[in-house]
Amino acid sequence: MSDAKTCVKCGTDVSDKPRTKDKNGRYWCASCAKKAQAARQAKKAEQAPKDTGGGDLLDDLLKKSVAVQGKTCPECSTPLTNEAILCTH
Repeated sequence: MSDAKTCVKCGTDVSDKPRTKDKNGRYWCASCAKKAQAARQAKKAEQAPKDTGGGDLLDDLLKKSVAVQGKTCPECSTPLTNEAILCTH
């Protein structure tokens, strides 16, 4: 005789119903599995980092970057500062 297939959460017999098996081999009825998934997603949403309003550090660095804002050497394309007169590369 095979083991009974019962939902680990509510105890309902799921042998003839849609069911899910977790990584531990336990059965979940569709309703309980859906509720558990929704609870996990809600918990993740609560733990998501909040915007601190401090700006974007990467954007600030890119704006100051010589490679983005500066000129390039016409011979080798090395980024130069705007004050540079000749390339030493």
